Amino acid sequence: MYYNKVTLFKIGDLLAIIGAICFGLYSFLVGKIHKKFDGILIIRKTLFWGYFYYLSILYFINIIPYYFLYKL
Repeated sequence: MYYNKVTLFKIGDLLAIIGAICFGLYSFLVGKIHKKFDGILIIRKTLFWGYFYYLSILYFINIIPYYFLYKL
């Protein structure tokens, strides 16, 4: 097997780069916030807002199952 051709920016490579950028941005912002607030409070607020945006996006693009809405 010869691997002479190297291709960049396939969909997996692009997702990996986007994930690394998001993680770096998250680490930078949490580092600045950590100077003012406790770590547990940061985790709690991050999870709350993450779930809030995740569920609202799923609701507006109509993917969220209806049985899940009745359990809320």
